[in-house]
Amino acid sequence: MAICGLCAEYELADVVAHLAVPPEEWFKMSAVQRVEYVQKFNQMTVEESMRGKSITVSKAPSAKPEDVREFSIDLNSSLQPVSACSAGLIRTIVKEAQNLLNCNTAIQQMPSLGGADKWKKYLVAAKTCKKGMCECIVYRDHSTCTCQCFKNNRNWKHSLCLSEIEDILKEHLDYLSRLPRSSLPSKSNLVEPTKDTQGKKGGAHKNPWRPSRGGTAQKDPFTEIHHNNQPFVVGFLDDQVE
Repeated sequence: MAICGLCAEYELADVVAHLAVPPEEWFKMSAVQRVEYVQKFNQMTVEESMRGKSITVSKAPSAKPEDVREFSIDLNSSLQPVSACSAGLIRTIVKEAQNLLNCNTAIQQMPSLGGADKWKKYLVAAKTCKKGMCECIVYRDHSTCTCQCFKNNRNWKHSLCLSEIEDILKEHLDYLSRLPRSSLPSKSNLVEPTKDTQGKKGGAHKNPWRPSRGGTAQKDPFTEIHHNNQPFVVGFLDDQVE
């Protein structure tokens, strides 16, 4: 710290006083530049410092902007014929898939002892899953995912991202086009009960039908009655059973 004049215990000698760096300039330097300056300062001889030799450090490399990876196919238009989702939902899926594609720490391949020529397993980060990740499998012509969203619309961001990474995005879309186009999932997923049965009160029973008050109830709810004429035998066990 004596080089930048921030050390109270040490100070530079007069012969090397010209090598001092102002604190403002010192803190503008990167960590690599500071290490390089101290190394050249320690390697300088007394003769060189008496001649007034200065120290120059290499310029910090300018940070290159990272290339944004994009899909090789326009998914906004390609997913319309094979999906039952709206155009707005498709745009959201494509945007999230592209963000996932450009995140280097979001996808990790799982180790496998065999079958790598037929399929590959990946762990993909997912906010909607309880474990924070979901398992995806990449086959030769398509990708699948264990998340609930993939089960509903089959074109979730995880499978699209992995298909682009494995260079099978076109094959994946062709595979989706051959599948039967499913409608949007029902909100209740309930089977409508028959209307000729009495409904029960309560939130768990969704049948709104109730019998009319003016109607006559059925006297005998049974169609046939069977009588058992066989004798009923009762046996008692002794307490001292051998």
